[in-house]
Amino acid sequence: MRRVKLSNSELARIYETDELSLTEIAKRFGYSVEGVLKRLRPHVAIRKGRPPRTNPIPKDVLFRLFIEEDLNIRQIERRLGVSRDRIEWSMKEVGIEPRAKYRRPHYPELATLAVGESAELPMPKTKRPPFNIYRMAQRLGITVKSEKLSEKIIRVTRVA
Repeated sequence: MRRVKLSNSELARIYETDELSLTEIAKRFGYSVEGVLKRLRPHVAIRKGRPPRTNPIPKDVLFRLFIEEDLNIRQIERRLGVSRDRIEWSMKEVGIEPRAKYRRPHYPELATLAVGESAELPMPKTKRPPFNIYRMAQRLGITVKSEKLSEKIIRVTRVA
């Protein structure tokens, strides 16, 4: 694109009156962002950051997706077609606390099992569910075997 000749006062007027960003001005008139900034700095106060967002994602939508459907932010991003930043900002605005980055299931029942006893536990939502239970048992210093009862339930029996 050819560069449009603008005086510094015209550039300042566009920046302040039309409230275009440095990037928008650079693209529209064929300048680099650094060039626009260099020309504007002596004449106007440069705005900091992005303009404030005015439309958070509704609380009921976030609550349904994040809490009820137990989707993570990446899944919500894909479902709604919005950015991660907007989802996190919206959650903060409407008062929904983010989950810890890595949620491991904890099964306190494992520590209380006597040899030969069993417990029915919810299936871990991981790629290799029984492996996670075996690891937890190993950390406790016990040996277990598992049996899948359904898609959501696993029976764990202490063997040693």
